[in-house]
Amino acid sequence: MTNILDESALRLVEIQFSVLPEAEWLMGITDLSYFPEIGFSLPIPFDVSDFQTDEGENPLLHALAESSFSNNLFAFLPGLFYCSLQNTTVDGIIVEVTEKDLLGMKLGSFRPEGVRTFDIRSGLAVDEHGIIHSVEMSSETIGKFATGLSTKIAESLHPFLDTTGTLSLNKVAYAREIEIAGSLAKMLPLQGLKRAYISGTILTGQMMMLLSDIESNGFQPRNRIYVKNSKYPEGKVVDIRYRSTDDVHDSRFVSGVDCPNEIDIGLQLMRLSFARMVGDGKEVDIEEAILDLVNLFHAKLGVFPSKDQIMEIIFSEEFH
Repeated sequence: MTNILDESALRLVEIQFSVLPEAEWLMGITDLSYFPEIGFSLPIPFDVSDFQTDEGENPLLHALAESSFSNNLFAFLPGLFYCSLQNTTVDGIIVEVTEKDLLGMKLGSFRPEGVRTFDIRSGLAVDEHGIIHSVEMSSETIGKFATGLSTKIAESLHPFLDTTGTLSLNKVAYAREIEIAGSLAKMLPLQGLKRAYISGTILTGQMMMLLSDIESNGFQPRNRIYVKNSKYPEGKVVDIRYRSTDDVHDSRFVSGVDCPNEIDIGLQLMRLSFARMVGDGKEVDIEEAILDLVNLFHAKLGVFPSKDQIMEIIFSEEFH
């Protein structure tokens, strides 16, 4: 369950695997009170006359505008996210929510449950005696809650493995992880399970990829966004420009994102607006939401924070 605050607070979140292609993961920092939780939008009606000039209508833009029409919802999270397959960070995630029929039920491709947040204050570690301890969330202490097979156990299994030494080990390891997870679920409450999950070496490694990128490149906009829609069902990182800050000259659109290499996606994103719940509660477009989050990052952490400074704030702000 996600805890939503009444006031702005930065949180570490991940997009669960069920939403993404195999072997991909997205992890980022965002403010879940902004919309709150996730922004959902229906496209704004598109007026093709916006592209008419004194010389007439641009037929290419007219065709793109007509073809980009969609009544699907779009889910949107502004923030700073690390995309594993593209090995890069982006300023936000936009997902076109489609439906499919399965066993007589309509299932959406994206739901709020697809976003996991880590509303915890401390992690867990296992010492050399197998005793579980609570630890502060820092780059020096986390990543030490391991439940995998030890080398000694793996070697003892060797006579039972197949000729490749992998298939049976994978089966045994998977069964072992299920057994450990079941035992932990009996031992620990939900918050304890979250602490165990984020303290594991795999998730810690993913988080450090994000934090190292921020430490090196700061919280300045990356001018990229992760798009998952009917054109790119497997997801793609798309280059964008912000009209209000990047000196994009177009008197018809003062603000909004521009996609110079993906005109049809740019038209699609331009038609989306979202209800911002913090502050004055007005409607915002993708550009304004992203720049709001950049300003929040700077206000709370500055431009170039260290990994430990980031961890201190994302794991310590008040929970409700």
